[in-house]
Amino acid sequence: MKRVIVIDNYDSFVYNIVQYIGEVEPGCEIEVFRNDEITIEEIERKNPTHIVISPGPGRPEEAGISVDVVRHFSGKVPILGVCLGHQVIGYAFGEKIVHAKRILHGKTSKIVHNGKGVFSGVRNPLVATRYHSLVVEEASLPEVLEITAKSDDGEIMGLQHKEHPTFGVQFHPESVLTEEGKRIIKNFLNIQNIQEKKVSEEVEIDIVSALKKLVEFEDLTFEESRQVMNFIMSGNATDAQIAGFLVALRMKGETGDELGGMASVMREKSVHIRAPSPRTVDTCGTGGDGFGTFNISTTTAFVVAAAGIPVAKHGNRSVSSKVGSADVLEAGGYKLEKTPEEMERELRETGFSFLFAPLLHPAMKHVMPARRQLKIRTAFNLLGPITNPARVKYQVVGVFDLSFASKLATALQRLGTERSAVVNGGFTDELTTCGKNNVLLVTQEEIVPMTLDPEELGLKRGDPKELKGPSDPKEAYRMMESVLKGEASRTQVETVALNAGVVFWLVGECDTIKDGVGKALDLIRTGEAYKKLREVMDYQKTLGNS
Repeated sequence: MKRVIVIDNYDSFVYNIVQYIGEVEPGCEIEVFRNDEITIEEIERKNPTHIVISPGPGRPEEAGISVDVVRHFSGKVPILGVCLGHQVIGYAFGEKIVHAKRILHGKTSKIVHNGKGVFSGVRNPLVATRYHSLVVEEASLPEVLEITAKSDDGEIMGLQHKEHPTFGVQFHPESVLTEEGKRIIKNFLNIQNIQEKKVSEEVEIDIVSALKKLVEFEDLTFEESRQVMNFIMSGNATDAQIAGFLVALRMKGETGDELGGMASVMREKSVHIRAPSPRTVDTCGTGGDGFGTFNISTTTAFVVAAAGIPVAKHGNRSVSSKVGSADVLEAGGYKLEKTPEEMERELRETGFSFLFAPLLHPAMKHVMPARRQLKIRTAFNLLGPITNPARVKYQVVGVFDLSFASKLATALQRLGTERSAVVNGGFTDELTTCGKNNVLLVTQEEIVPMTLDPEELGLKRGDPKELKGPSDPKEAYRMMESVLKGEASRTQVETVALNAGVVFWLVGECDTIKDGVGKALDLIRTGEAYKKLREVMDYQKTLGNS
């Protein structure tokens, strides 16, 4: 039996929708909750088969739990958004909400659609009733969404997620003036059966076939990896299948296409964080070198942010360092537990936000039991740096093992990076001044190997011992402060400047890496880098208790 939860955005039309659901699906359970009267956890416990997000006044960010519902349940439960609910779906995945060309209240328009999903078997064009002054902006359409319908005045009237059964309609199917509104509702309620059939009959065969290929040391294609990963991250695979897949993949050796396919699904299933600028960057490594450096990439992030380039720092607790990014920031008073909206606001207002991975990858819960039991390195140890929920196009990705560099470079290219660098400092997954560094410059057109000699950039060869970090988070934070103040050792300061200089070069802030290093050193010497750290930490005091 179907169990439908309707999120009521304080709108009188909601009960027309409920009536239609009851008419086209007699006997189904329907529960209606105001957008401020239920939590994600409570919805989870009710185990709905379908979720409807109703029309309502205002904007998506004012619609209570609605945006969080889309971000949490998309890909797990079929979702239909109507009017404001349609805008909520666009907003949840990063689309801008703007004023419509015309304000329409109770007016009808001709709607042309693609005949797919909720529009299957619906007359084309159809006449539909519109009540709205806002629309989703086509120019900011995220890559995970596709337009399924438009009005005769060119506004987007339908959206659909490319991978999830998540649908939005700007018009009102529950209006008596909308043609075939009940068919649209019925199509939505039948979506689950279609999805379940596809999963059970097609994708499960794919994971078995994939395992057979891997144990024969045959590579998977990008699309095959996507299919298997989607099956796993949707909660359909058993722990045995997941463990078998990860072990077989490691024994064969992961390819760039395999990592790219897996990462693309992880990105889609993550909670999307909207970047404030196309030049938003991330500085993140795979970890695993065992050297125990101080928090180089985290310190670098504040130098970069001090130049006005937003940094969406994706990370977790300790992997290779004695103290991880999350640990050192928390020791300085940084609040890790934030809502996606708070992260976006912090990123806009300060130019920095730490995207704490456990909060933004809810689908990872499906693989954690198998990973905990395996206790070995798997592909997931490589995926973190390339699955940033802000979908950044510029990155410095550190790798602890050079054999993984070209694989991650290929994966980044498949994921659509604009200009990124995969780096290795010889003994660590960071660029350092202690010797020559290996770099792969990644663009959509090519992957170019480079050797970066710090002495050719005017930097003094450093001492690796000076890069070791303390094991206490508070001491690690004080070390980060001393570097940003320019009071730390030359090796420490210039290593951070080298990493920041490469970022400045990647995003086009500077014409050469040498110029970028000079800019980074200036930001440290003038106190701007430390000022940015203080700004971010002071900002935490403006946030409520998490």
